[in-house]
Amino acid sequence: MPFIVYIIYSSVKNKFYIGYTSDLEERIIRHNQKSKGFTGITITVLTL
Repeated sequence: MPFIVYIIYSSVKNKFYIGYTSDLEERIIRHNQKSKGFTGITITVLTL
């Protein structure tokens, strides 16, 4: 099963988040949902 490595930048925190997934579209959906994690409070929209 191939995996994809991705990097998200938060201008609010001035930090990068590095992750990996086998399903990038599903992972972006999860990042866009409100949560307590890195992207829940710093990023509002991610697109492919």
